[in-house]
Amino acid sequence: RWMGEEEFPEILALSGRRALTLRYGENPHQRAAWYSASGELPFEPLHEGKEISWNNLLDVDAALSLARQLPAPAAVVVKHTNPCGAALGRSSAEAIRRAWQGDSLSAFGGILALNGVLDSEAAAHLKDNFVEVVVASGFDPAALEILRAKKGLRILKTRAAAQPAAPEVRSLLGGLGVQAGEAWIRGDWSPAGKHAASPASLADLELAWWCASAGRSNGIALVKDGMLIGMGTGQTSRVDAVHMAIYKAQRCGHEVKGAALASDGFFPFRDGVDLAAESGVSAIVQPGGSRRDSEVIEAADEHGVAMLMTGKRCFRH
Repeated sequence: RWMGEEEFPEILALSGRRALTLRYGENPHQRAAWYSASGELPFEPLHEGKEISWNNLLDVDAALSLARQLPAPAAVVVKHTNPCGAALGRSSAEAIRRAWQGDSLSAFGGILALNGVLDSEAAAHLKDNFVEVVVASGFDPAALEILRAKKGLRILKTRAAAQPAAPEVRSLLGGLGVQAGEAWIRGDWSPAGKHAASPASLADLELAWWCASAGRSNGIALVKDGMLIGMGTGQTSRVDAVHMAIYKAQRCGHEVKGAALASDGFFPFRDGVDLAAESGVSAIVQPGGSRRDSEVIEAADEHGVAMLMTGKRCFRH
């Protein structure tokens, strides 16, 4: 009815059936529930562990949204709605191991989503690591046996088909803000500057772009060899987000040299590109659109860094 009649109707009527009473809201003193039009859950609980909280659902949504953008098998670890681990692998075990390895300190107590079937080898890796929720397309029986031994763990199996994107409705200034349109967007990538990205860098830029799209703005993602190695999220300046991503990568022992970087918005100044290049970044993808684009491209050229522009930004406030 929403899409067929009017994008922003004069009167907005919302209705839903309570499908889940939550453990608590954003904080333990807040009560919360989850509603849907059908009253059905978007996943099948295979092991309930503790009751699910509001924050768990927010993180599950963030982890699944990113995992579904990636080719299976791919694993994503989310903490406070921001990805702290994401990786591609030849198996679910390899994807999960590499996603966890990206930032094992931040991954502690996180939410893990797998785009694929979780096998016993992958479950064995999670056995000794603390995760709040594991959500996957499917689980091998042996994997379920291993995971169910973790009493507090919530194990969720996604439904066969992803739910269609719904308009975003937010409480805003005492009323409701409604936002339409697809949040996940790749744009039309075009080269900028003198240097071309290698095939390996292009693959890493793809993963970096989706990770940057998933984090809170200002957001920067660093990827190397199909693994997220550093995220800078929620910063009030873009160069600070670059600093944070590099710091996190180096803190976890990752080599930044040769990494690919994605930015969820344009670089307003060349300082972020200079810092990234000085740390060893070899390729950058960003929306472009700054009045200083020429200076930013010039910086990439000076450092021998390949740069691509998407023409689309992907802020998440």
